Order: sequence, then C-alpha cells, then structure tokens
Amino acid sequence: MKFALAVVVILILAVLTTFFHYDMFDGMTVVKKTVPARILVYEVHQGDHKKSADAMNKVFFTLLKLDSIKTSIGFGLYYDNPEFTPKDSLRWIAGCILNPEDTLKIGRIADSFKVAVFPETEAVYTDFAYKGALSVFIGVYKAYPALGEYMAENKLAMPPVMELYDQPRNTIQYIAPVHLSKEQFDSYLK
Repeated sequence: MKFALAVVVILILAVLTTFFHYDMFDGMTVVKKTVPARILVYEVHQGDHKKSADAMNKVFFTLLKLDSIKTSIGFGLYYDNPEFTPKDSLRWIAGCILNPEDTLKIGRIADSFKVAVFPETEAVYTDFAYKGALSVFIGVYKAYPALGEYMAENKLAMPPVMELYDQPRNTIQYIAPVHLSKEQFDSYLK
C-alpha cells in the first residue's frame, strides 16, 4: 500500500514538474499590435492540423536541398475552427518564412511551392515559449482561448490564425490579423 502511494505521489510530482517546466500555469498576455510583412513559402492543405509539422519540414528541407536556403521560422495559417469543422474539411497552409536575403531566389522556389507576401498588418497577438514538442500542444490549449476572449471582449470576429514557430527566439507566436479581408486570406489557398 505504501509503495503504491509513493508511486502515485512520484507520478503526480513528475506531471506537475513537467507542467511547470512547460509554463502550463503561466498566464497569456494578449495585445493588439502591428506585425511585420513576411514572405511565405508554403503548400495548401485540407485535413487534420496535426500534419502541419510535416508540411513545414517538407518545405524546410526542400528549400535547403534546392538552393541551400536556410529558414528559421516555420508557420501554419489555420482557417477553420476544429471544434466546428470536421477534420477532413479543415483548411490550412504551412511552410516557412523566407529570409529577406533569399528573395532573389523566389523564381527557383516558385516551381516547387507557393510564394506570397503576408502584409504588415494589425493583429491580436500572443506568444508562448517553445521548450519542446509538448509546448505546441500546451500553447494551443492556452493561446486560442486567450485570443478568443480578447476578440469577444473587443467585439472582433476571429480571423484565420497564423502560428509562427520562431526557432531563434524559441517562441510560438499566435497572430490573428484583424484587418485582412476574406479575399486576402482566400488568395493564399489558390
């Protein structure tokens, strides 16, 4: 009996330690700010969002192989809320952010992937520290409700949300652009 209790206590402490390490209990700060323009290199997808990491990796490694283009920020732009849309109908794009010094190589990239400019825009924004794969799940669990609450309090409609995986800064940024039109968002899907 004492052994079983000790095992349970150890497991609870391990779970709590993991949650503290991954900032599970920290609050989310949501702000409205201007986010810079970015050059997106991506693929269009429909289906489960869980496949977005594979899509980002495909773009990353193909760019590296194509022309030694190194990117350090992956992204996903998610159009549909998985709470209301069947998994097989979820629309999203995923890929990498092209560094400004590589813009002269766009002609070679465009044969393999879609390339578009995501404009500088005002957005509702929050971020979360990336400390490992578990950060992705905890970040989603925390960021989307925080964004949704801010949007509701400020009477804003929830747009598609961009997640940036910024490796140099070890952060996941959640960006809900509030001034892009439906046509602008839809243009990335074509």
